[in-house]
Amino acid sequence: MTTAVEYDGAEAGGKPEAENYAHESVKTRDSRGGKLRVKGPALSQDELDVLRQPLQLPFSGRTAKNRFLKAPMTERLCQWNKEGEDISARGFPTAEYERLYQRWGEGEIGIVVTGNLMLKYDAVEGYGNAILCDDHDNRVEAFQRVTSAAKKHGPLMIAQLSHPGRQGNAVLNPNPVSASDVQLQVQWMGTRFNEPRPLSVDEIRSMVADWGETAYLCHRAGFDGVQIHCAHGYLLAQFLSQTTNKRTDAYGGTLENRSRIVLEVIAEIRQRLADPSFVTYGRGRFSVRIRAVL
Repeated sequence: MTTAVEYDGAEAGGKPEAENYAHESVKTRDSRGGKLRVKGPALSQDELDVLRQPLQLPFSGRTAKNRFLKAPMTERLCQWNKEGEDISARGFPTAEYERLYQRWGEGEIGIVVTGNLMLKYDAVEGYGNAILCDDHDNRVEAFQRVTSAAKKHGPLMIAQLSHPGRQGNAVLNPNPVSASDVQLQVQWMGTRFNEPRPLSVDEIRSMVADWGETAYLCHRAGFDGVQIHCAHGYLLAQFLSQTTNKRTDAYGGTLENRSRIVLEVIAEIRQRLADPSFVTYGRGRFSVRIRAVL
């Protein structure tokens, strides 16, 4: 199933960022109506050589072998439950998933970030997502095989932790939750989204604990850190955005309140993991790059 993003409708102030650069817009057939191409200056050999240099992450003390980063891209290669089988069979790493990360590792990339690693069996981005929320079937050991295969060639392995919130298709996510009950109206290639239920404060606290548990399991599985997915319209982005967060409690209203859940997730991971070298950072529209344990 393909999911779609309904972007934050809030207006940004000032002139478009593209006007700061020499660029051209090329018309395409997609819904955005054009593709921006920025003409940058040619790089010297010295500038290119910088990309080959190691990069130390200052707060964790970890060092990436070079400055290339493989960005998170959903894989959808993990095991899925068969008809009549419990959903806890979902998300178990397959040989194909392991082989993919072996190949990424062989690419001599400094940092490899996984695609969506989901926190719950019933809140997924798509069929075949990796899921790590417990170890009932020895899946920590299975993920250890994945990280070991990738790290043979020296990259740091980062898991992107994700929860779709309202932005999971209705077939796989029949009872979605979110910051508020704002439904995603976009329909894309037959995909539709159910109206979400606002999380209670107690449920938010439980959700924060889930992020901490998955980060802890990732540490056991040999990951060097986690990326907290705060972008692309998923759950944490739904709290950050005024378009989808209509709450009037401590998790809504001001930016401080809307970002509270993200800060609590960071604090929970910090509390669960005593390892100061474990990398934790957020990815999102608001550049939620929080020191925490980075």
